[in-house]
Amino acid sequence: MRRTDEYIEILRLDNFIHVLSWQERLQICQYRANKTDEVPEKVKLLQEIIRNNGWDIPEFRYSDDRELKWLDNGIPRAIQFFPLKIIYELKNII
Repeated sequence: MRRTDEYIEILRLDNFIHVLSWQERLQICQYRANKTDEVPEKVKLLQEIIRNNGWDIPEFRYSDDRELKWLDNGIPRAIQFFPLKIIYELKNII
């Protein structure tokens, strides 16, 4: 995996769960840009949880009315109906 691809799923997941501070998100971006070699332990833990649970990054699209939706087998769905099982598990751990 290329360094620029590492931890992108963490940033996408954090759009749902909001457990990372802006500093932690910035550290991920700096790591991906080869500005640092370190990422926070919380980020490493999230990465491990994602891998162990087989979580896939959902595909997102904006609707004509500018509402962000996730695609469920090609069908646009409102964000509030995203299956939140992994999100609840992560919030209990972190």
